[in-house]
Order: sequence, then C-alpha cells, then structure tokens
Amino acid sequence: MDIAAEKARLKEEIDKVTDPTVLLQIRELLEHTEDTLLTPEQIKMVEERRAEYLTNPESGIDSEDLDEEIRKRYGF
Repeated sequence: MDIAAEKARLKEEIDKVTDPTVLLQIRELLEHTEDTLLTPEQIKMVEERRAEYLTNPESGIDSEDLDEEIRKRYGF
C-alpha cells in the first residue's frame, strides 16, 4: 500500500464530508487507534490460544467444522 497516496485520498474524501456525525466518528477512530474492544483477559486468552496453535497447528479445526459446531450448538 502506498501510504502517502492513501492519506491523500482519505484527505480528499474527508474534505467532502458534510455530516457532522461522520466527522465525529472519524475523529473518534483517529483518537483511539490504540484502543481495543477486548479486555486484558481476552487479549491474554487470544495470545495463549495463538501460542498453542503455533506450537501445534493440527490441534485446531477448520472453518467448515467450526460453522457446523456453531449451528449444532446454537442453531445459527
């Protein structure tokens, strides 16, 4: 990705925005780029599961099996 070109494109698009709500959303996004929706405990869990996967990639299930398990368990 050409960062400079993407910044220029985004600046042009932002200049066209007339809805204050959109501008507020953009500002919120830019002010909280380091924030996450995950709690520290959830981040730790993700890190642990990733480490487990990297150690033993065959221990996981593929997405089709996961979808089927979710359908069986929750009816989605």
